[in-house]
Amino acid sequence: MPLIRNLLLISVMALSACSNTASITGETLKYALIGPGDVTVSATQVTQLPYASAYLKIGDNPRAFVVLAYVNGDELSWLTADNVMIVTRHGRIIKTVGLENDLVLSAEKSADPLAQPARAVAEWQMLAEWQYRYVSGYRLNGQLTRQTSETLDLVTRRLVSERFDEYVTTTPDIGSWHNQFWRDPQSGQIVKTRQQLGPDMPIIELTILKPFSS
Repeated sequence: MPLIRNLLLISVMALSACSNTASITGETLKYALIGPGDVTVSATQVTQLPYASAYLKIGDNPRAFVVLAYVNGDELSWLTADNVMIVTRHGRIIKTVGLENDLVLSAEKSADPLAQPARAVAEWQMLAEWQYRYVSGYRLNGQLTRQTSETLDLVTRRLVSERFDEYVTTTPDIGSWHNQFWRDPQSGQIVKTRQQLGPDMPIIELTILKPFSS
């Protein structure tokens, strides 16, 4: 395994003992790692770290190793070493902080089928606003379709997952794109996703190595 470079120690948020909402403590530390090339971690490193963790790749940038920094109900916030925040709900990215054009608002207009992806085909709608373009609010229309099973290498395990493909359009029409989600059929959690957050925006790939457990 190649050595992991540019280790950055970040003070972040620990889970509160009395709720699912995280609170800031000065004692809890999590590690986020970046390097000039793709970061690779071992199964031992993933297992020994007592926090949820993931690989994150944004566009053409090198892959980073990130940890879960904050939990608020179903919303999980993942922090990178260069202070980019990715917020997910049921595997869908619903907000970003620190990108060139952040997704600043996403409000569901209908239930997200990723919460319970039981049907072979499902549709949803949400409102979205971005930081620099299309800031007035646009409706996203998605169609999620179940595909064949795929085996994923998640560092500590190999998983036969359910893959879902999603086609997204906008109203008014400013573009369309495709997303992909891989689901653990046992836990129901999304363990990998490739998403585009808006027209002409980079693909964000998030691979969960150690899932969050409340």
